[in-house]
Amino acid sequence: MILKTNLAYKGNVLTKENQEKLHIGKIKTRRVAQVKPFSAIFLILMISGLLAFLIFSMVKMNEITTNISALEKEYKLQQSEQIRLNSELETQMNYSNIEQYAKNKWGMQKQSGRQVNYISISSGNSIEIDTESDKNILDEVIDSINNIFS
Repeated sequence: MILKTNLAYKGNVLTKENQEKLHIGKIKTRRVAQVKPFSAIFLILMISGLLAFLIFSMVKMNEITTNISALEKEYKLQQSEQIRLNSELETQMNYSNIEQYAKNKWGMQKQSGRQVNYISISSGNSIEIDTESDKNILDEVIDSINNIFS
């Protein structure tokens, strides 16, 4: 007797047990949690704010470094100017330069032995006392007040 079966699909027929095994072995798809748009925007704004702060701080640090280098250059220039002025002052304060200046500007000359004048005092040591110093303090105050109003 001839059975009417479709032999081409006979190998694909699965038993219930085989079907259950296949379902167990399949990877279940997980639901991906949707990112809320507000939290994503907040995160993007936070990161961009941090980047802006970093760039701003780097620019400020660069400006400060430039100012420091300019001030150091000015400081070195002032130090060299001070050294130059000190050496110029030392050359001007030389004894021979002072002597030349005194001779040329004021017509001065060195003192010789014939320019010395000696004074003889025959009366000896004496003290002179002012006669008006006998006034007391009250009289002096009254005199000063009278001088102010007169």
